[in-house]
Amino acid sequence: MREIKFRAWNKYTKTLFVATSLALDKWWKSMGVVGYDEEGNLFDLEVMQYTGLKDCRGIEYYEGDLVSNNLGTDKESIREVRFIDGCWKLVRIKGNSRLPKEILLAEFCGLNMPVVGNIHSNPELLEPQK
Repeated sequence: MREIKFRAWNKYTKTLFVATSLALDKWWKSMGVVGYDEEGNLFDLEVMQYTGLKDCRGIEYYEGDLVSNNLGTDKESIREVRFIDGCWKLVRIKGNSRLPKEILLAEFCGLNMPVVGNIHSNPELLEPQK
């Protein structure tokens, strides 16, 4: 069984933190997130789930992580970890590759595809190449 973990990006303080607990109200309409040094409600936060997989350096893949990929090409491409159609996928958002735009994370996680950042802390990785 895989480990269930979350982290959260606070939109206002621009900080990323590990969520130590999640709480829903009795109507399941709002959620609170508590971390080691922060807390916030669902409207202030982007909550990201752990995929249960790690990159080639042992770093955990979370939803929204950016992954460097140069498999099948001599140029680097950047892929984002997303949950699509019931599975974790790496979606190419920048660069070229012979691989399809969407690939299954589980098939490539042990290969040379390290986490290089995330969509919140590293928006510069999302910018088009010049």
